[in-house]
Amino acid sequence: MRSLRQLALILVALIWLAAPGSAQPLPEPTAETPTPVPLESVTPEPGKTSPRDAVADFLNVMREAGPLRPDLYLAARKYLDLSGVPSVVRDEKSVTLANDLYNVLMAADVDLASIPDTDPGMDRVRVYRQPTGDEIYLVRTDGGWQFSADSLASLHRMYAVLATKGKLASFDVPPWLDFRFLGLSGLQYLLLACIPFLSWFFGRVCVLIARRLVRKRLESESFGISPDEQKNVLRPLGWLIGSLLAWVGFSALMLPQAMLVLLAILCKLVATSAAVLCAYRFCDVLAIFLHHMAVRTQSTFDDMLVPLVRRSLKVVITILGLLFIAQNLDLEV
Repeated sequence: MRSLRQLALILVALIWLAAPGSAQPLPEPTAETPTPVPLESVTPEPGKTSPRDAVADFLNVMREAGPLRPDLYLAARKYLDLSGVPSVVRDEKSVTLANDLYNVLMAADVDLASIPDTDPGMDRVRVYRQPTGDEIYLVRTDGGWQFSADSLASLHRMYAVLATKGKLASFDVPPWLDFRFLGLSGLQYLLLACIPFLSWFFGRVCVLIARRLVRKRLESESFGISPDEQKNVLRPLGWLIGSLLAWVGFSALMLPQAMLVLLAILCKLVATSAAVLCAYRFCDVLAIFLHHMAVRTQSTFDDMLVPLVRRSLKVVITILGLLFIAQNLDLEV
């Protein structure tokens, strides 16, 4: 299950890079910008990482992160205090926060020399402060130093201030989308309306492709599944693909946290239900195949074993689905 969460995080990273909101800072790195260091040296060790090292290592990791190295977003999240982010969207939100933090630090020309490179004897070190009063600071943890949860929560305001000053790249939207309502921009409303339709469309396309690939095999003598029954077998696959695409798309929109949590729970419930139904349909197909094999033998034990295997597999699949839902909703089981 953890590998599935990491795969989803990497997919979010790739989609985020193509999103309009992932603008990079305009200024070129200054002389104070840290030089890249080997990836093996960016993992904080308890009690050995200084505040300056933590900031420099985070910048080095994010500088290398991208479509060819999406795994580095997993390394970058070690420097973020995500305790203020609900666990149900923590994987997705960490990508957005890491990119926003990197862009703000680069655009603000943070002076690394002003950050202590030894133990400052305190649990909080300021890295950057805007005239508006918002701050980015580090807090001491068991693993070294992390950017605080309060700093991450104020990133969207800092980002907007720097974009207004021209230090961060921005993009123009059509006049009919240039509005905000209930905390969302016109472009976000448009994408919210398009993502479900596009997800459903790509899900249907994938089902049609899958039917073309397996139609002859399912219609063969070993299975004997008619075209109408094939639709029922493959339909949950479209729901699964569509819900996963919607999940990734919503995660890249930089939505308010409450709305993102609601949409993430909905997408994960639909995806889990669709995955369970896909597994059920696979069990049914497997049972048909085993039944056709059993009728060729003269043992009645084979005829009794097929439905037993089918029911047992469905019980196991149901339990795994419930455990996955409980894990994502932070339920103690």
